[in-house]
Amino acid sequence: MIVIKITDYRASIYEVIAMKAIKEFLDNLSPQHVFVVVTHCDIKNPDPTTINEKIQSLKKWGGIDIKKENVILFNNTA
Repeated sequence: MIVIKITDYRASIYEVIAMKAIKEFLDNLSPQHVFVVVTHCDIKNPDPTTINEKIQSLKKWGGIDIKKENVILFNNTA
């Protein structure tokens, strides 16, 4: 499981290194077993385009291919 903030658009060298390390760990798992939890959705309600951009960013910078149906949108409202 990977947890990312919807409001975070950074791709620092540390994040790229972390994503590559995660990919090495996840290589033994099939893609249907990898989930992404997108937090802070109560602050910014993401549209499908934004979610797709996040998925493509994970693929571009870390080589992690996440299925759209494995993305969980989380908000912290009651």
